[in-house]
Order: sequence, then C-alpha cells, then structure tokens
Amino acid sequence: MELNFFPWFKKMAEPPSLNASLQAISRRAERLDPKQQAETYVSLGGIEHTLLNPDHSIIYGRRGTGKTHIISFVASRARSNGDIAVVIDLRTIGSNGYIYADESLPITERATRILRDFTAAIHDALLENFTAPSSTLKIDRFSSALDALADSVKEVIVREQVEEKIGSQTSDAISGSAEGKISLSPASLGGGVIAKGEARHTIADNREYLVKGRPTLSINIGGASKALAQIGIRLQSRVWFMIDEWSTVPEVLQPFLADYIKRVLFPIQNFSVHIAAIEQRANFRIGEGATSIGIELGSDAFADVNLDDQLVLENDAEKATNFFKQLIFRHFNAVHTAAGGKAFDTADEFVRNAFTQEPAFRELVRACEGVPRDAINILQIAATRAQDERISVSHIRSAAHDWYERDKASYLNNNQQAAELLHWIIESVIGARRARAFLVRSDLRNDILERLFDERILHIAKRSYSAKDEAGTRYKVWKLDYGSYVDLINTSRAPIAFLPNAETTSEASINVPEDDFRAIRRSILDIDSFYAQRSIDPP
Repeated sequence: MELNFFPWFKKMAEPPSLNASLQAISRRAERLDPKQQAETYVSLGGIEHTLLNPDHSIIYGRRGTGKTHIISFVASRARSNGDIAVVIDLRTIGSNGYIYADESLPITERATRILRDFTAAIHDALLENFTAPSSTLKIDRFSSALDALADSVKEVIVREQVEEKIGSQTSDAISGSAEGKISLSPASLGGGVIAKGEARHTIADNREYLVKGRPTLSINIGGASKALAQIGIRLQSRVWFMIDEWSTVPEVLQPFLADYIKRVLFPIQNFSVHIAAIEQRANFRIGEGATSIGIELGSDAFADVNLDDQLVLENDAEKATNFFKQLIFRHFNAVHTAAGGKAFDTADEFVRNAFTQEPAFRELVRACEGVPRDAINILQIAATRAQDERISVSHIRSAAHDWYERDKASYLNNNQQAAELLHWIIESVIGARRARAFLVRSDLRNDILERLFDERILHIAKRSYSAKDEAGTRYKVWKLDYGSYVDLINTSRAPIAFLPNAETTSEASINVPEDDFRAIRRSILDIDSFYAQRSIDPP
C-alpha cells in the first residue's frame, strides 16, 4: 500500500515540473507529520543534540527561524528513545485565550486562568501519552496522580464581603441564585462559574448587614507539584516538555507562568523543559533578589540556543549556503516524489536543475536573511514567476521585493513611527553612506528598533563588535532587510558596500556588495538624532 504523505499535493498522471513542486512545499513545520519532519529536518550545528541534554533550556528565534521544526524533531527523537514527549502550543491552551490580554481584569485573575489552562494542557497531554495504543505504560499506575492533578484546578473560592446599612424596618430575607456551566472531567478541565448569593438580617436597632459572596477561580500549586512528582517517580523514562509559542502569552503574564514552571516542573529529576520564544518578546523574570519571580536565565535554565545567530550569512557564508541547499533539497524531494516525480540524488544536482546558475541560489540565501520560512516564501514566488524556466537572479530579486511588500511592509502600514524610523535609517545608511548595515551601541534599548527586528525588517548581523578607536565600547551590527533595498540595485542609489568604506563586491556580475566588517568610520548610527529632529522622546 502506497502512502501519500503530502495529501494536499496529489499524485498526477504526469510528473509535476520542478517549479510546481517548489510551490507545493509547506511553509510551516506543524503541518507536517512526524515522518515528514524527520525527512525534511536539516541539522543546524548539532542544536538537536544540545536539546537532548536533560538541562532545561530556552530556544530563541524569530518567527520562521525553525523553532517549531526543531521542537517537533527533538520530541520525535525522544519518543524513539523510549521517552515521553509533551508538546504544548501556548496559542491553543484554554477555551477563552483572549481573556489573558483583557487589561480590564485584575492581573491575579488573568494569571490564575493561564496557570489553570496550562495545567489542564499538561494533564491532557500526559493522559493521551499514557492511553495511546502504542503505550506500554499501565494507566492504573498513574490514574490517582492524574486525578490529583485534575483536582488542583477545580477549586473555586468564595470570598465574603460584609456591608453595613442603616434600615428603617425589621425583617428577614434570604435570596440567592446561581448560573453557569462546569466541565471538570479528567479529560477536560475547562469551565466557568457565575454565582451570586446574599443573606439579609435586620436587627432591633434597625442596622442591616448585607453579606455578599463572589466566587473566584484558584489553583492548588502544591497539589499540582505533588501530583506531577508522583508521576515522575512512577516513570522509568524521562519526560520532555516542549513548550512552543511562548511569546504569544502577554508579557505581563509570562513571569507568572515561568515561576509556575520553575516550581512545578523543574524540581522533578526526570523532567526536562525546553521553551521556544522570541528573544525581544520574552519576559521570564521580574523583581530582584528574594522578591523576584520567574526563571533566572543561566541558573534555572540555559539560553544558549539562538536560531537568529545560526544562519547569518556574514558570520559563515558556507554554513548558511549549505544549510539552505539541504533544506530546500529535502523539502523538494519529499513533495516531488509524493507527486510521482523523480528525486534528485544530491543537493548540488537539484540546484543545477532548478536554478540558472549557482549565484542565483546564493542570491536566495542572501535574500532570506537567515530565515528559513522567508527562504521558502521567496523561492515559491520566484518559481511562480519563472513558470517553466529555471530560476534566475532576477526572479529572486523581484520575488524578494514582493515578499517584503506582502508580509513585512504590512506592519509598517499600521505603525507610523516604525515606518518613519525605518525610512530615516534607509536614508541615513543607503542614501547618505551607500551601505546597507550600521552600528548601534549594544547598551541602547529601543522598542521600535527591536520590533523591526522581530518583524524581520531589520536583522542583527553581529551581536558584539568593537571599534579599534573606542576600546571597551561594544556595538551590534544591524543590517537592512534585503527586500527593503533590492529595488535600488542597479540604480545610482544602490549600496556599494556592507558598511561605509568597505571594499566593494567581488561578484560584480550580480552587482551585490559582499559583507565586510572592516569598515567602521561613519558606520555608527545615532538614533537619538532621529527623535531630536522630531522633538519627541525615544521609547
């Protein structure tokens, strides 16, 4: 029996063209089944081995850098080793996720809700693992602990409030009402309660007392911790908790969730936790000293995996090129063969057949700025433009510009200050300096600059760089997204170097400047001058 692992791309009577198969590549790892993820995974400096270390860790990376793919691959590898892998996507927990961002609610209520929903997600995932047809575990060994974990989020507390009121008559009255729906089965811990009740008694001196009760949700953290510890003791294997989409949780709530994870999951010896987050949008700890809550990076968990740094072309051009060559080759072969096409034997053979020349593929690597999802999107637009032809440099350039306008520029359309800052940077760097990179002091924090980084409009080429004439001062080397200036190439305004005064490209045939860190003068960008010109304070 033949299985088609790409059901959205059905087998055709005639094998599809190369460009048709390129257009069918999935852009998101979570849409692939475990077999597909294993087939298309490309090792990135052995990161997967780092994550199979039992230490707790944070995986940083912007959208599209491959966090979900790595998490899914590591989870699959852990299962193949006989361990249990629990993958929790924080975008999907809770039936009323919008309530986390509702600033009209008290922070305590919002935090309690997310902790309850997170606990419910753990409960459901463990139950699914224990009862799976392929599981060799006996559920009766864990049922009492799972019930205790379920009980930890069932608690509803009614806090009384007494009001004194002057009355004119003596009377007794009791009234009450309740409405709502609760679902507290072991498989689903969601639910809500709306209840109200009051009792009145008027005494002889005509003073009336009104007692009101308001139910609030609660969570027994000690009970949850004890239940999970019991599960850990009864297991002979390790449990890997892979927590994805951390940065979708409101930043104000993240330290509370981090503290819960540290208190409930971290202490259990055979539990390992990996959290995938966007660095600039992650808030793992608040407070100092004894009053702090959350996860302390470097102590409670390590944060030495940063996907944003792994594929920067300026740091290692050969590594980045080889990675993307293997990535696209494997995705292409999986889709092409599923549709009846013949697989290529090597990545180099694929590139020779799909691209007009090697420089065209290198242009794709440069255009995607180290982001795998951007590489696939640009490639698919280029394949559409190429139709039955092989993909050329001009196809890549026009596709990169289109992708920038479709995906990244939409953020600028809704954020005027970010659009103005980016325009000023482009004018200051490309217009005035004929470069496409700039330096900013490492200790400068600018929310708009960081947001442009999150949206993949700006990129960090190097996180720590020092100028010889300014000993002790460290800079970050930032660069503009390829799509933001590609339409200037072959014009009088085209950048001629990576940094000002750097040597020009040796690849004159495609007219793209090579990246070079040797030029320092005139490279430092004074962002404060942007705000000074507008007489506003920087964020």
